[in-house]
Amino acid sequence: MKKIVKIFFLILVFNSQLGSSQEQDIIISEKVSSTELGFFDVLTVEFEINTNDAELIEPTFKDFDFYAQKSIASALTIKNGIKTEKVTHKYYLKPKKIGLLTIEKITFDYKGTKYQSNPISISVKGETIENDPLNTVNKLFIIPEISNYKPYRYQPIIITYKLYYDKDISPSSFQLDFEKEYMDDFFIYSISENANRPFLANYNGKEYNCVVIRTDALRFKELYDTYIHNKIIVHYNKEVSELENESILKAARKIIPVVSERIKVQNFENFILPHNYVYPYGNYKIDVIQPEKTSIRKNKIFEVQVQVYGEGFLEDEMIPKLRLPNGIEVVSDEIQNENTIEKTKIKTIASRTYKLKANMVGEIEFKPVDFYFYDENTQQHKSIKSNEFSIIVK
Repeated sequence: MKKIVKIFFLILVFNSQLGSSQEQDIIISEKVSSTELGFFDVLTVEFEINTNDAELIEPTFKDFDFYAQKSIASALTIKNGIKTEKVTHKYYLKPKKIGLLTIEKITFDYKGTKYQSNPISISVKGETIENDPLNTVNKLFIIPEISNYKPYRYQPIIITYKLYYDKDISPSSFQLDFEKEYMDDFFIYSISENANRPFLANYNGKEYNCVVIRTDALRFKELYDTYIHNKIIVHYNKEVSELENESILKAARKIIPVVSERIKVQNFENFILPHNYVYPYGNYKIDVIQPEKTSIRKNKIFEVQVQVYGEGFLEDEMIPKLRLPNGIEVVSDEIQNENTIEKTKIKTIASRTYKLKANMVGEIEFKPVDFYFYDENTQQHKSIKSNEFSIIVK
């Protein structure tokens, strides 16, 4: 968690009454821990009123989530016979999105009259101020590139974590400190965990060295809106000037919170899934590779392979099974599943290879294998079948 900035900006608001005049002048003051923060940062907001007799109408803070339970503190001082009261309501908030957000007016009720504060603008600039690429002091930041912010249910998305850094910095290693929610919310298939060769890349008009730290393919477990939020620890060496015309490398590390914009998962429409079926998304074809010989001796082992290939990501449980006829016994069932990324597309070749033997003689028919998926091209439910075939057992 980012350390909360301890310098407070004090805003004194002499409030206009929303009703008739009162005996006491009501003054509300506001304090915020910072007017600029990052998506992962915690904002502290204090509302102070100079009476203990006013009731606060609890605010909702539509642009923020509550990070911790609010606190209330009251104080009473008497000086030269003059009584001074002060009540402070303190909130801890986390932003819901990036951009210019607003702390709305809050309302106090004092003896039937409403008093309001002024709104406060808060600028949320990035994952954290430390990971804000617009910050000219920041020479090391990570951008997660998301292939699709509106995927369909079961449609995988690709996340590419890119590290940008200045030329006087040399990254040495990376540690992935992924949030539990990240691990719980998705099925994660890491395509590449090793950083590739650095290359030059332009970001916001400035040239950086860039390296891809990791590439993930994700599938959502549930149907809801969410975002990617993680931490990556970067160990690096930095050139530091010690003497005139001389510099040395100093080791350092930086914990970089990384978050994406919100991802909205869409549901399929107008069809019902088969019972307990996990639906693949993409564009696929199916084949059944028959035995080399159609005439087979009884109890002799032979192979049949079910193969699915195309664009999309298949989990092992999605690979269809052979429809076994009477008289056929399974000796073994082996799965192979290879996935590669080409730009923003995932290419898959998946198969089940069966070693079988027949325990009866005669002609045995193998029925077509069905495969259901949501077609990426037509945006419709689709089912395809393999060819049927038969063998003669002697």
